[in-house]
Amino acid sequence: MFPSPERIRQLLSYDKETGVFVWKMRTSNRIKVGQEAGRERKDPRGYSSYVDIGIDGFRWPAHRLAWAWMTGEKPENDIDHIDRNGMNNAWGNLRAATRSQNLMNTGVFAHNTSGYKGVSYRKDTKKWSAYIQVNSRKICLGCFNDAKKAHEARLAYAVEEFGEYHP
Repeated sequence: MFPSPERIRQLLSYDKETGVFVWKMRTSNRIKVGQEAGRERKDPRGYSSYVDIGIDGFRWPAHRLAWAWMTGEKPENDIDHIDRNGMNNAWGNLRAATRSQNLMNTGVFAHNTSGYKGVSYRKDTKKWSAYIQVNSRKICLGCFNDAKKAHEARLAYAVEEFGEYHP
């Protein structure tokens, strides 16, 4: 069960400029008052790293705890890191986002071969396909003779659909 904002504030202090949490009280033998809270958690797919903090037997992403600490409310949706750095939990780097908005604010993944997000080569047509995912639905934006044209089509759609959430 996600801790209440009151419980988070009871246990931790939060520096909104740096995004660092510090323990205010001992909850186990391993924790010392004044010690920085949390540890790095690497995404198993290798996309990003995040800070997790253990509270009352459960581990929680620090960015979700920061949201609750600052707003006094449990985050309902995703919390997006504006700069795409999951280790940067400064308040100015966090914003509420839908799952689609959060996924839009990602870079090109390591297995990408086109060099452009949402662009892949189709061997059957010998063309570059542009696509985008919106609300768990993959939308094909067409096929193009070169990857750059496919990228431009995807970019235009993404800016229209996601605005500030598209990097």
